[in-house]
Amino acid sequence: MTRVKSRGSRDAFLLVRQGGGGPLEARAAQAEARWGLTRRQGQILALVVEGRSNRAIAALLGVGERTVEAHLTAIYERAQVEGRSQLVARLWGL
Repeated sequence: MTRVKSRGSRDAFLLVRQGGGGPLEARAAQAEARWGLTRRQGQILALVVEGRSNRAIAALLGVGERTVEAHLTAIYERAQVEGRSQLVARLWGL
């Protein structure tokens, strides 16, 4: 279970069951196509939905935290959301 914070909103909690090839990967692929995300942005989207922090994503992908933040900013713009919790809600609402 992961706490999801969004500025100006109450904290929410996200419970994600991890496993390869499941609904999460399918939704991330749909979002990647629908929102015109790059492959890397699609990877970051899936990791965010798994509840991973920017630091954990950066370490896993071998990039800097600022690179992850830049990708997230682009993802937020393309998904027309303002933060992680909205992004997750929008992903599952596709």
